[in-house]
Amino acid sequence: MVPLMPVGVTLRVVAVLMLGLVLMLAWLLRSRSRGLPARWVERGLLLTVALSILWPRFIFFPLGGAYTNPQAASILVMLAVCVVLLVANARLARTEGFATLGLWRMGWLILAWFAWRFVSSVSGDNAVSSTFLLLKELAYLTSFIGVAALLLGFPDADRRLLRVIVFCGFLALLYGLVEALWQKNPLMRFAAGSDNEATADVLRSLTAEKIREGAYRAQSVFTHPIVFAQFVAALLPLGLLLALTEKQDKFWRLLGLLVIPVGLAAIVKSGSRAGFVSVLAAVAIVLFVFWLRALRGRGFGRIFAVLGGPVFLLAAAGIGWLAKGLVLGRSSMEAGSTSARVEMLNLGMRSLEAHPLLGYGEGMSVMVAGLTDSKGHTSVDSYLLSLAVDGGYPSLLLYLAIVLTFFVRLAWLAASDPGRLGLQAGLVTASLMALVVSFIGLTIAHNMTLFWLLLVLGLFYGRRLQAGGVASRP
Repeated sequence: MVPLMPVGVTLRVVAVLMLGLVLMLAWLLRSRSRGLPARWVERGLLLTVALSILWPRFIFFPLGGAYTNPQAASILVMLAVCVVLLVANARLARTEGFATLGLWRMGWLILAWFAWRFVSSVSGDNAVSSTFLLLKELAYLTSFIGVAALLLGFPDADRRLLRVIVFCGFLALLYGLVEALWQKNPLMRFAAGSDNEATADVLRSLTAEKIREGAYRAQSVFTHPIVFAQFVAALLPLGLLLALTEKQDKFWRLLGLLVIPVGLAAIVKSGSRAGFVSVLAAVAIVLFVFWLRALRGRGFGRIFAVLGGPVFLLAAAGIGWLAKGLVLGRSSMEAGSTSARVEMLNLGMRSLEAHPLLGYGEGMSVMVAGLTDSKGHTSVDSYLLSLAVDGGYPSLLLYLAIVLTFFVRLAWLAASDPGRLGLQAGLVTASLMALVVSFIGLTIAHNMTLFWLLLVLGLFYGRRLQAGGVASRP
């Protein structure tokens, strides 16, 4: 293969063949008596989570004709480890982490969503490229479902996972503020050249979006200032959760408290309206869950909730008013950005008239509904619009079914438990809401790694709540 094919293709084919041989060996050694894997597996999973936050997605290393980086390599290695362990250990699929995927049939909903997108991709005009893009998403983003499910099978792993996310997120916040003060991102000098398609796309996007109305926009280790703001908005509820639950460890409690003011400052420096709208959405979820908890309680809590109902409605109206102002834009440039998104929506809706069910195939939305700016960068600034155009209306509806089932069911369970477990479920719900709201005006899906981690973590808490509030204490 080496003299006949590119090095990158050869490496991928050899890796798949080796994985197939290892899986055959694992099946031959399959056992129903093995317990949890060794501790190094848990540490490797946590390292993968840390790299998914801290490693810049635009820094690749050339390897012959292929490009890789520690973040992508760790995902592929741990994905292979997860698959091999699941094949070799028959009991592993019944651990608490994997059992969470059966809650509310969430695993079947996710499987149906990707199955539909696969059918859409193979039936499109560019079947090969669309299918490759979907498989790439499955490997590098959706594999975090398996990472989280295997990790949560270890005792007390949810606590360690939360600590890793908040600690690494705090480091990213600090770097973003340093970048904003320096007015330059030193990491950009290490970005691979234009011969790497992923990095070239990032560089083109940043060229158009790095300065807005004369103000520098911080991006930290992320591929775009809006992606940075989206991550920060999702991090704030997790920081609050760490501050409220780590009462015996002062370091982690202080870190959780520091995340909130530092995160808000980072969103300001990112110059992203989506970040503030996401924060408002997360605050709305938190207020609703706490109000519902008081309403479903007893004694003075219920009286307070009933009397405070009008105040809650006024607060919700105020949040909606602030969000509307941010969406419409505070300046002519922001208003123009909103108008461009509306035009993309109109283009997408008109294009779906021809292919309402199967769409155009994965990755085709940028060609069908994208707009090109003055610097030649074409984009579709909505993940939800991309889902609809790429996979038709069923793809969008299945995704909405996943997130709405999660929000409604988990928020209700969180409100039913006055203890720590209800608090964890409620704040994870708020964190995921911040991510989803940002995807209305953002199509870059890099934070989908965090999305899947939080979704599995929320299902983990939901399953415990539904089982009767195990280990939950007022």
